[in-house]
Amino acid sequence: MALVITSDELRRAAAAEQTDEALAMLLTVSGDGMDTLRVTDCNKDTFGYDANTGTPVEGLLVGKERFYCYPFKWVLPDQKAGENSTVSITIDNVDRDLVPAIRNQRKALNFECTVVRVSAPAAAPEFALHDIKLVKAGYDVFTIRGTLAMDSYLNRVFTHEKFYPNRWYGLFKGIS
Repeated sequence: MALVITSDELRRAAAAEQTDEALAMLLTVSGDGMDTLRVTDCNKDTFGYDANTGTPVEGLLVGKERFYCYPFKWVLPDQKAGENSTVSITIDNVDRDLVPAIRNQRKALNFECTVVRVSAPAAAPEFALHDIKLVKAGYDVFTIRGTLAMDSYLNRVFTHEKFYPNRWYGLFKGIS
């Protein structure tokens, strides 16, 4: 399910001739028995330095959550009638924590994609996709490749309410 909230600040920045406003994509990866992994394509904040290499550990602080900077590529699909949308994702395997997490999963990993303004990451998201599942994954020493899919909410069965005359008599007035 998609959530689209375009703030007035983003609308003004998009309409401006020049702007300092930038967007960051946040990915939250979760699954059974694994720690939630939060990654971003933004390196605005420095959280400290790696004990082994001395390189800075960068990312984006959103509220109390740290999203770590991983190079990744997110490719949106062509829209075809009658097909569920799939997204291709490629993440650089810089940390080596994600491959064991993928290997040890019995169920599909859950992905959540959120787009925020870098100047106000804790504000309401500009765009969000929830309930995305990893349906296919492959990896090598350098990269992790995957296909993500999301059920089309238009194809979901509406089972919350059944409209029967004895429960919804206002809908069935005049029908005998």
